[in-house]
Amino acid sequence: MRTAGFFPLLRTMLGVEQGEVRSVSLMVAHSFFIGGTTVFFETAASATFLARFDARLLPWVYVAAAVTSLGAGLAYARLQHRTSFAALMRGTLGVVLLLALGLRLGFATSHAPWLAFAGLVAYRLVSSLTDLEYWAVASRLYDVGQAKRLFGLVGTGEVTARLLGSIAVPLVVRSIGVPNLLLLSAGAVGACLVLLEATLGDAPVESAIAVEPPSWRRGTFALLADPYVVTVVTVAVLATFGKFFVDFGFLRQIAGRSETELAVFLGWFGAGTQLVSLLLRVLVSRPLLERFGVRAGVLVLPVLHALCTALIFVAPAHAPFFVIGNQALYKSLKHPIDNASFKVLYQPLGPRQRLGAQLLVEIFFVPAIAATSGVVMLAFGRHYDVFGFSVVLLVTFGLWIVAGRRAGRRYDAVLSEDLPGSPHPARRARA
Repeated sequence: MRTAGFFPLLRTMLGVEQGEVRSVSLMVAHSFFIGGTTVFFETAASATFLARFDARLLPWVYVAAAVTSLGAGLAYARLQHRTSFAALMRGTLGVVLLLALGLRLGFATSHAPWLAFAGLVAYRLVSSLTDLEYWAVASRLYDVGQAKRLFGLVGTGEVTARLLGSIAVPLVVRSIGVPNLLLLSAGAVGACLVLLEATLGDAPVESAIAVEPPSWRRGTFALLADPYVVTVVTVAVLATFGKFFVDFGFLRQIAGRSETELAVFLGWFGAGTQLVSLLLRVLVSRPLLERFGVRAGVLVLPVLHALCTALIFVAPAHAPFFVIGNQALYKSLKHPIDNASFKVLYQPLGPRQRLGAQLLVEIFFVPAIAATSGVVMLAFGRHYDVFGFSVVLLVTFGLWIVAGRRAGRRYDAVLSEDLPGSPHPARRARA
């Protein structure tokens, strides 16, 4: 009897209703293997690159990743209108699997420096594709109300995987070597494919993204005529600038160690931040969104980034600590608070618009931002100055805060327009 009463109590604590148990379980498992995919790929790619190249070459990685992702985005946009949602998601994970296996094969057959460069470029694409696939499926499964309750929870698998993976890296890398982390990444992608098949049966999937699609350009970019979509994209743009700038400062700070030392450091750093992230997902994400709403959730990370960056000028002797601290904030808060809040902003859109908006952000704008970020970093050249770069960070975070406040207000306004009895007609299809 006690056991029987425990599970309903646990569901209540987590905000999961009876009919959502299966889908939430599948999505948590899917999230877990997404986390395994990215943590092992990222560690292998970052450690290999930093061990063979000067950190000053990092901006060129962002530029190259932008060009690569843009090419992938053009292909993705065409496929979006020509294939079913299920086939598109399978294909997305299939590309990630090929990248992991292809890079491992490359490391096994050649020690060419360009492979280490290509590995970090490939990781940027892997990060975008896995994020796009996972949240596209989650957005199909849940409506606006469910998203606010569940988006923080369903992502706990990723944080758990990144936590365990980060702990495992220092323990296994000396035995299997850094390149073989890519095989662990590939295995995790395979598990994602299996879970995707099980999850798709619960999603209200259409047979095709559009019955009579317009040209791929009109079909995707026409969304920018909607002011609400523009607001969401603006938040994503500024958040991505912040991500790349914080990441660049962090990697510059830790560069100069051996490949194994870097892998071990990144492993323990990841373990600490992911433990915090997991606790925030379970204990903070849902209560914060339900009590304070999306308007508060999208502001937490940029506000804390701005405060941490400001401390670089207040206590310059401890600047390296705050540079690393900014990365710790990003790794700890991005997924449980910021990402969970931002993904809810897509929910007022209909399914087709939602995937199109996610495609605009993940496949088109993020690469463009990566290239622009790389150009800004190159402008610092050989004379990188942590204080000058921190000014760029503060401006970015300030604009991010302004955009986040506007997005929160417009989100509330759009939901009000769509409520029954509103004087405004609903502007978005709800399939």
